[in-house]
Amino acid sequence: MVKRLSRALLLALCAGFIFGFFLHLPWLWVNLVLIFAAFAVGQGLAVRKVRRVLLQLPGDRRWPEKKIFLPAGLDAMLKSLSVAFGSLDRQLAAKSQQLSASKQELELLLTSIEDCVLLIDSSKNILLASGASAELLGWQPEELKGQHLFRVIRTSEMRKKLDQVEQTGAQQQLELQAADHCLKGQITPITGGQYLIMLADCTDKERLDQLRRDFASNVSHELRTPLTSVQGFVDTLLDGAWQDPEACQHFLKIIKRETARLTRLVADLLDLSRLETRRLERPIVPVDLGKVARRVSELVEKRAQDKGLKLQTAIAEDFPLVMGDKDLLHQVLLNLLDNAISYTEEGFVELRATLDGKTARIEVADSGPGISPEDQERIFERFYRVDKARSRHAGGTGLGLAIARFAVERMGGKIGLESQLGRGSTFWVELPVTSS
Repeated sequence: MVKRLSRALLLALCAGFIFGFFLHLPWLWVNLVLIFAAFAVGQGLAVRKVRRVLLQLPGDRRWPEKKIFLPAGLDAMLKSLSVAFGSLDRQLAAKSQQLSASKQELELLLTSIEDCVLLIDSSKNILLASGASAELLGWQPEELKGQHLFRVIRTSEMRKKLDQVEQTGAQQQLELQAADHCLKGQITPITGGQYLIMLADCTDKERLDQLRRDFASNVSHELRTPLTSVQGFVDTLLDGAWQDPEACQHFLKIIKRETARLTRLVADLLDLSRLETRRLERPIVPVDLGKVARRVSELVEKRAQDKGLKLQTAIAEDFPLVMGDKDLLHQVLLNLLDNAISYTEEGFVELRATLDGKTARIEVADSGPGISPEDQERIFERFYRVDKARSRHAGGTGLGLAIARFAVERMGGKIGLESQLGRGSTFWVELPVTSS
């Protein structure tokens, strides 16, 4: 009996430690409850043992069965034990609910994170992954968990940084390319030989930084060219060329042309800046397209005649009003017509408009040399020129089509191009018409 009671107490201590460790309960309290249970069970075993001996006594020495009673207080002890186990069961159920809720919160958090977050074990297998990780790394969401890290991210930079983390135990910064994305972040060691990898998608930021660098380079180049020309001719005049009336007149005309080009460039840069930064806030109202088109045509008519081009305007008198801004629409048509006249040496330039349901399609067509498919993809970029020499000779700044694109987008419309080499070009703008 003593051995059974000792084994019961030892089993109670072990069970108490296990329950307390895995369920985060006070293990001393659990042990007390289980020791109490073991004591009660042991006492019950002892009582049954004595009762069995008494009933087996021979003859007149046998103890009457009805006079064998359980020890006083044992019933109360069993009731207390039942209450204790009931309380323990409720605590276990509550703890289980808390763990389930914590798991759901973690899954929701990982799903909502827009960055790549990976938890890997000591064998480099992925234990947890955020919802955005699969898209950024080029995998299916259901396939990512359980994969080996180096199978998902096959770059030498990841291996190198992870080796450094393992050797030093310190966090390491990381930058890599994966599935056409530029990713930046860090690898952090955590307990149990696990690692937390956090990577942010910086693809758009890198693209914008490159655009800023290109823009600064292009602006510097566009400003430097006319300024160098002006400075050179001024130095020539100061060296004595001013004494030659004919040469002086020629140099002054060049200086005037280059300063006018600088003025146009600065004006275009200011217009583009206002359109890009939305400082030019104008209401979208009904606009008479025919009136704006005729006014723009009058401005460029002389220039077209000087080049021997036929300028045509084909917009019906009763054409519906379009939704936009009069000044922005004027600037768009002027830039498109000016561009067409600059690049067309013979033939025609036509401004026309058609109606397609509730959308007005405005077209500027020419009989120029046309634009290759490669150039068409970049034609609306700032400072992009198909023929740089011809554009500068014509006084262009390389910003006209970029300004037209931003202006059309500010009016809620679309702009595009249709062209074939040797067959001319057609720039088109689509704007909504009024409902009335």
